[in-house]
Amino acid sequence: MPAASKPNYSFGWCSHPQPVYPPRNEDAATTYEVIVPSQPTTGILSVKLHGAGRLTIPEPCEGSRYQPAAAGKNQWLPYAILEYEQFQISAESEYCYDGQIGWAGPRAGHWGSDGRYKFEVSTTSSKLAVRMFARRFDAEAGLQTLSLGSVMVNPFMETQTRGRNGYQRVPVQDGTGRLAIDISYLEKKVPPLCDTDVWCVHGEMGSSDLVYVEKRDTNRTYGMKTIPIAVLDVTPESKLAHRVEHPFIAPLKFAFKSPRGLILLSPLASGGPLSHHLQRARRFDFGRARFYAAELLCALEYLHDKHIILAHLNMEDVFLDSPGHLSLCNPSLFSPAVKDSDKIVPGTSMYPAPELVSNQVASQAADWWAFGIFLYEMLTGLPPFYDQDPHKRRLKICNDPVRPEGLPPTAQDILIKLLEKKPLNRLGAKNGASEIKDHPFFEGTNWHDLLKRKCTPPFKPHDAATDFWLGANEHDPDRGRKVEEKIENGKVYERVVGGRWPRCEWNQTSWVRDGSAEGNSDKPSSPTREDHDNEWELLWDPTLYRFNFRNRFTDETTPGRLPDECSPTYLWGIRQEPPAVPPAASNPACRPPPLSERKAALATALVAGYGVRVFEQILGYGNDLRLDIMILRYEQSYRAQEGIIHRDHIHEVRLTPLEWAVEHHRLDLVNLFLAHGADANYTIEPVDGPALVKAVRRGSQKLVEALVRETNRVSGTRALLLAVKQQHSTIVNILLANGVQCDFEESDRPLPERALLSDYDNTPERPTPLLAEHFTPPLLQAVISGNADLVKALLAHGADANAPYHGVRGNRREHDGSGLKVAASFTCGRVIQLAMEYWQDSEIVQLLLDAGADISLPHPVWPEPVWPVGGHVCEPVPRSVYLEVTAGLETAMAVGKRKGEC
Repeated sequence: MPAASKPNYSFGWCSHPQPVYPPRNEDAATTYEVIVPSQPTTGILSVKLHGAGRLTIPEPCEGSRYQPAAAGKNQWLPYAILEYEQFQISAESEYCYDGQIGWAGPRAGHWGSDGRYKFEVSTTSSKLAVRMFARRFDAEAGLQTLSLGSVMVNPFMETQTRGRNGYQRVPVQDGTGRLAIDISYLEKKVPPLCDTDVWCVHGEMGSSDLVYVEKRDTNRTYGMKTIPIAVLDVTPESKLAHRVEHPFIAPLKFAFKSPRGLILLSPLASGGPLSHHLQRARRFDFGRARFYAAELLCALEYLHDKHIILAHLNMEDVFLDSPGHLSLCNPSLFSPAVKDSDKIVPGTSMYPAPELVSNQVASQAADWWAFGIFLYEMLTGLPPFYDQDPHKRRLKICNDPVRPEGLPPTAQDILIKLLEKKPLNRLGAKNGASEIKDHPFFEGTNWHDLLKRKCTPPFKPHDAATDFWLGANEHDPDRGRKVEEKIENGKVYERVVGGRWPRCEWNQTSWVRDGSAEGNSDKPSSPTREDHDNEWELLWDPTLYRFNFRNRFTDETTPGRLPDECSPTYLWGIRQEPPAVPPAASNPACRPPPLSERKAALATALVAGYGVRVFEQILGYGNDLRLDIMILRYEQSYRAQEGIIHRDHIHEVRLTPLEWAVEHHRLDLVNLFLAHGADANYTIEPVDGPALVKAVRRGSQKLVEALVRETNRVSGTRALLLAVKQQHSTIVNILLANGVQCDFEESDRPLPERALLSDYDNTPERPTPLLAEHFTPPLLQAVISGNADLVKALLAHGADANAPYHGVRGNRREHDGSGLKVAASFTCGRVIQLAMEYWQDSEIVQLLLDAGADISLPHPVWPEPVWPVGGHVCEPVPRSVYLEVTAGLETAMAVGKRKGEC
């Protein structure tokens, strides 16, 4: 018997806030009776993988062109799949060396994770299976998967032995080595659905009526449906739960009886919705589509044998489990509401069969129509008869023929026969599933092995997707956010009110596009050279061993060091070394100024704003004073998000002499420092610098012209990105005219942050590193801004119209003039997709298409998952938005093609 444990509570950061919603239309007096499971010993099984040793992990394949990002010679990524009571969870490896594997726990990136995988227990007779694999991504061979062995454990056997550390070391079957595993069990009754400390009801997903529900104590997600039964004559639990049992159908896990009906919950497979994987691939190849269609066909055949008609099959109801097999999640299948010979599962569909549109009674042929819709979308990327208008869509279903162009002949034939308007003539109407299985499309399919789950899936979901992005249906913490805007002196300022961003101040985000702002951008913020050169000079006092500044007209002197009481709220001097001590027994007249005093004089002169003459004197005392150093620093409000400044968060910005000159619009000093060897690419704060980026941020054309040819490729493109974001067209043209590249290279973008606890570094002096968001394609920023002129200029200078991007949370203004801005749905993808989402039939979309934007390219992957970096997981796009954008792009492409032919 596993050791009992207390409930664990984790506190950590969450990138997607999950608010607690009580069940809809319920009050505190509502009572729930738990029907499933009925076992008195229900509880939670916690499993922790401590490591595996002496495993046989294959060597890299000879001749492969695969280049791992950070793994040296190890190209294989080990992972494990844990299974208990038909539910699978994927466990990723955290490190791998010499046959030893360390496992990352669930949500390893969240602080407070105890590293335990949790399963619901409804019977103590089940076994826990841990199957270990290694996979690699090869440019030629594609996905390769090898078995490393497996472990089978009965968690409730009393004879299990534990080591000194409290966990078991279990020998690996069909492999080598041992797996260290810790299992504990907490007996716990199933709480009622109204217990918001455990249950979190999110809402419906897309067009499906499947409601997403999260169970907090196990971090498991379920699909929920409510059956409004007038008289609750519920079948006993054993018959209800085992009403449907199939390897490709999600089982019934919970059932509650309430006054409003029977509430049924089935687990959502951890590989995520199939539609999300279809988004990434754009469309599935022939073999992959056939594999998923065959597994779904087996599920439908099983239901028909049990006289169950699904009638309303939705893409949103189909998921992938951790190994990559299909899982149909429709809790209504377990409803005891209908006891006739044929049971029609209640539900809704966006693409019902023509006979259902005409309000005829559903038959098994309606499922073959839905099966054809499902297969068509997998092969083409869009469902047939698509239209945003429901009425027009239904007219197309009843009247328009099917035209599956560009597909293999067998695929075209099966789609035409499945999507036959007359149900009696539809493929499968006469002989059921066997008629479809015999079609040449499924030639070579081993149906026996497929049903036994012995066929290897063509794709293994990379991460256990227990967190689902719910798109517009999920609670948006920024929904109450309002962006206010004002224009002063040709500059555009914004501030955000409401939402999660309190006490925000005005912050410049762009320039007025007519260029009226550019006349003042080069106005210096401190006195010019002419104001100073005739006043101050530098004097070295060898006796006192220090510098002084003297006004030649008033004879006023000031010390050559910043005072210690310098205000910390704005400017801090460098961490000054103690005043230099004169060498013993030396002639005062022969004491040259030491390096430390020259550095101090340089900092003082910068703060005072002296003219070039003083700096020429400082630099003239020797060539050992390097200018690529931190000379000064000042405090700045933390920019948590573009357009938002927090006064609650202050951090120091450290500057080089060249950057200080840029910050104060001192073109004379910029030219002087460059002439004395200052490196324009050197910066201490990568996010805020180097000098060219600062010049663009200040909007100074003259400074940009002085620095652009001294700046390297990456910093130049970063400066271009900032200029586009500010919509400063003159500076954009200056940068482009001087050869600045319009795109970053793939190697420029840093790898995703792992955000593990061991990686956290709170050292105050550590500079903020550059993140992937700092390498956004400038073309994408021009699209977000809706500036067709900038888009045109960038494309004319070689910008990639197919540029990929990741993690962009761009904003756009609502068309109703409310002043609200909403986040992009395509946070990852290609530029053309975001252009269509934002601007639809605008000039920008056509500009990108004319420049060669390819709407058929697959979703970009960044980076290729490889140990020790698991890769970036792109947020899926809400299905309705994805279909609208994809259909719009295909229409725009067709229109452009017709115009070209004319």
